[in-house]
Amino acid sequence: MDKPVSMSVKDFIIRKISVKLMISERVIENVVNDQFISALDGIRDYDSLEFSGFGNFYFKSKRALYKMKGLVMGIEKIDRQLENEDLSVSRRKALNSKRDSYVDNLELLKTKTDE
Repeated sequence: MDKPVSMSVKDFIIRKISVKLMISERVIENVVNDQFISALDGIRDYDSLEFSGFGNFYFKSKRALYKMKGLVMGIEKIDRQLENEDLSVSRRKALNSKRDSYVDNLELLKTKTDE
């Protein structure tokens, strides 16, 4: 089964496991979400993360600082776009959501880099 272009990787994995194990997608999604939350908690506390049978991931401070600069620039760009009073409600909502995501990522990186 090939992943449809319109489907996220996460949704594809959930659906594929659900079909293979004959378990509802909701149950599989809860398990996957729990694993992502655990991984995020682990990466907050440590500088490496290992998914058994999948690979190791390492936190790199230099790359994080570079990413933080990009996030700050992205937030500033979104703030300038939000100043436009002609934005539709849906576009404003999408920009605010994207901004919130950038801020969350920036805060996470700040805790890891002591910035």
